[in-house]
Amino acid sequence: MNKKLLFSTAIASFFITSVFGARIYVDASATTGLNNGTSWANAYTDLDTALTNSFIGDEIWVKAGAYKPSSTNGFDIPSGIKVYGSFDGTESTIDDRDFTANTTTLNGDIGTVGVDTDNANHVVILTNVNTNTRLDGFRIINGYANNVSNGSKGGGLYNLNGSPTISNCTFISNFSQDFGGAIVSESGNIRIEDCSVNNNTSVDLGGGIYLSQSGTAIILRTKIYNNICTLGSGGGISSGNGVSALTMDRCEISGNTAQDFGGASTIGDDTDFNIYNSVILGNISDSNTIYMSTTFNTGSHNIVNCTFSGNKVENSSSASTTIRVNTDTNIYNSIFWDNDSVAEIYRVGAGVADPTVDYCNIEGGYATGSNNLNQDPMFDNPGSTLFVPFSLNDGYSYIIDQSSPSVNTGDNSRVLAPFNLDFDGNTRIIDTTIDMGAYEYVALSINDAQSEKGFVYFNKATEKILLENLIGFEGTNEIKLYNSLGSLLLQHQNNTNEFDVASLNSGIYIFSIKNKTNEKLYTQKIILY
Repeated sequence: MNKKLLFSTAIASFFITSVFGARIYVDASATTGLNNGTSWANAYTDLDTALTNSFIGDEIWVKAGAYKPSSTNGFDIPSGIKVYGSFDGTESTIDDRDFTANTTTLNGDIGTVGVDTDNANHVVILTNVNTNTRLDGFRIINGYANNVSNGSKGGGLYNLNGSPTISNCTFISNFSQDFGGAIVSESGNIRIEDCSVNNNTSVDLGGGIYLSQSGTAIILRTKIYNNICTLGSGGGISSGNGVSALTMDRCEISGNTAQDFGGASTIGDDTDFNIYNSVILGNISDSNTIYMSTTFNTGSHNIVNCTFSGNKVENSSSASTTIRVNTDTNIYNSIFWDNDSVAEIYRVGAGVADPTVDYCNIEGGYATGSNNLNQDPMFDNPGSTLFVPFSLNDGYSYIIDQSSPSVNTGDNSRVLAPFNLDFDGNTRIIDTTIDMGAYEYVALSINDAQSEKGFVYFNKATEKILLENLIGFEGTNEIKLYNSLGSLLLQHQNNTNEFDVASLNSGIYIFSIKNKTNEKLYTQKIILY
């Protein structure tokens, strides 16, 4: 073969690989095989090696186990590479993964084990990556961003000028000396979905997440909780000046702590902040749960169908409210109740237009706006500001009762097509009118309550309900327990095997069991005695 033909063949081979991509396998526990990444049997044992040998369009599958980067800068993910974790080594498709049973951990503790200061500066780094770049299915721990010359920000993940998707990841126990204990996205367009950002720490801004300079962030179905900003602001998430847009839907921002202002969040002067169907609960700070500068902020903000409750503000000044907004802010269909602050919404004062606040349930009322309420929303099991910080993980529930004044009292016109599910994933406007707050009241219909197996009896004092005894348990990915009136009481995801019902009253209950294998919905009546 001549040199010209050989060169052309090589280019064609590279093009085909780049377009269609190869699948590369990584298994830290592999002891036999060729260690070339071509199959589970021949998997690479080192993730860095797989990243180095990947090309645009490749997928890297990483088996459950612990992996540490070889560099203090962390695992460097190239542009156009999709990296997936949470495999047990038998899967043939991405959807076969079981996130609960199989944990793939990226661990920044690369120095002396248990000594934080010699950990990786970032656990994961992405630079100039395109929109086809993905990190999916990992637990990311022990990043320690304190290297000033190399960026003391983004202990768990640092994204610079990139547009990746981060999905199904848990960020825990990461630290930053400056910004973003878990995640920093700088001058990029990041998408975060179905993630958990919890128990991370920063000193200055963004205990969990910090967004800086130009760019955007879309955060969907993500829990940001129990993060701490030890000296500065934005316990959960903070956007700096210059960030053009932050959009959140069906998120939980809870149990976060900021020494200064913005226990849940601070919003930069230029950021368009839009949050839908989300809960902001149990956060604590010196001033404001969500803070926006009322003097310099030029962004436009929409807060729609959100629930603010159990947040605590320790400063007693007149501006220390649950939410401090600029004049270009619209708040619709939301609930502000049982927050420990001077007032719920900060109005900037005489001579400046008030924010628009319509169809909201606000404790203490609101002086302007239309169709607002000041009535107890009747949360199912709310937390108390006496116990902040707290999150939904502590067993609290902000589902509203069927007799709540917030049921069917919102404004349907504020429901946007991309954000038309409630916090739990139920369709909005189940009845004629949307409910206020993050949850839509859901009642089972008569047909839903028909059981294929009659009643099953359980002695609640002596036994838990084992779900394999009920119809349709195999492959279950969602289980809900309703009372006889159709009110949702308990909910579990994945393959949870049992319910502890000792605290429930004796009576009739209904299980709704969604089978993952065939997507069929089963129901089962039970009697507790």
